[in-house]
Amino acid sequence: MLCIMRQVPQPLVYRIVVEGEIDPIWYDCLGGLTLAEQRGPGQPVCTQLEGRLLDQSALHGVIATLFMLGLRLVRVERLPTLAPAPTPLDA
Repeated sequence: MLCIMRQVPQPLVYRIVVEGEIDPIWYDCLGGLTLAEQRGPGQPVCTQLEGRLLDQSALHGVIATLFMLGLRLVRVERLPTLAPAPTPLDA
């Protein structure tokens, strides 16, 4: 009998930066990420999205939404996450 083991995906933390503003009506379509605008003198407005996404398909969904909104992608980073605490073994 062949046994196939699947690894359960761990949510990863991402930071995405786009050039432009995001209308609040779209916040629910962005995977629950936290949004913050960055404004600098003489610079275009950039919006930073940050938070946990379940897997790569969730990341692709957020990027596709940003593309659909016509926002220029500046940067995508995977941020370090803390490893979950090990569970004690039962004796």
